[in-house]
Amino acid sequence: MWAAEFFVEVFVRDDEGTLAMDYDGWYEKFETIDIVSMPPAANSGERFVPGWEGTGEGSVTYDALPATPSGVQIEVLAPIVQEVFWVIQYEFTIENPRGFGTPIPASGSYWFFDGERPEGRIDFYSGTHICTGFVGTGSVANGDTPYFRFVIHEPSSVEWLWDTPPVTPDESWTTAQSVTSGINGRTVAMKRQSDGSPFILFHEPVFGTIEAAYWHDDSWVTETVDTVGSGNLSAALMLDRFDVPFACYRRPATDEFVFATRDAAGWITQVIDSGDGVGMYSSMDIAEDGTILISYYVADTGELRIANSPAMHVKADHASDIELASSDR
Repeated sequence: MWAAEFFVEVFVRDDEGTLAMDYDGWYEKFETIDIVSMPPAANSGERFVPGWEGTGEGSVTYDALPATPSGVQIEVLAPIVQEVFWVIQYEFTIENPRGFGTPIPASGSYWFFDGERPEGRIDFYSGTHICTGFVGTGSVANGDTPYFRFVIHEPSSVEWLWDTPPVTPDESWTTAQSVTSGINGRTVAMKRQSDGSPFILFHEPVFGTIEAAYWHDDSWVTETVDTVGSGNLSAALMLDRFDVPFACYRRPATDEFVFATRDAAGWITQVIDSGDGVGMYSSMDIAEDGTILISYYVADTGELRIANSPAMHVKADHASDIELASSDR
């Protein structure tokens, strides 16, 4: 009886790494071969991940990834050329030894392929300290910003730096700048963007609008958020880690309490609650997972209410469930 045999060739690309044995030879059809490869020697802060590329029925092909196995099984169904290759990755370490702020990504070690672009950021102000930049090693140079972005070609690290904000004596305050004029409003809220510049929300009662103002390219930019009327209102403002603004405020003209945010197309508004005196003295906060919490009073009854937005949906006690529009961020 005649038996079909096929030749199998197994090798390591560019001799980077080794095979557990010599697998080349003739194999009977349907025979299986367990192939194991070992990576090249790596220096500190380096590692190699395997990839596989094969031709011929029964061979395997896998991208080079940390989850790719260093050993595979092939079934001989035809002549096969099976190649293993090892790709270098570099360790990138983020350190925040003083523990202020919330680094994104979190402190720890991460692995990147050569030429990839790590990036990250941290709060400019922690509530007690300001970020003065970072010490960089390897492919990233020292920086004086609360964010980084670089192309990695060797083991690298970033260590966030913090300092107490300077105390400004009365006589050293800078001359006040005019953001806009002719407002005569009562409501204003402000937060710092990640670069430290201000983002302001205010009521413009002359035209009955909520306006946003922020510093961009060495000048003030103002935008109309919503038309609310000229009556008494309160507002709250937050920025997320990407500087996306979130606001809540009362529309006195319609007795509605409103949530607003901005995407690439402009400002989006949704009614959270409605009724006489609803939405006074509001406050809001954003959790790390993006959940928004808003508290507010109903002035006519003295009732304190709270609304939350898991998965960008607001659900308010004593109010209908309202789906919020959102952008991919």
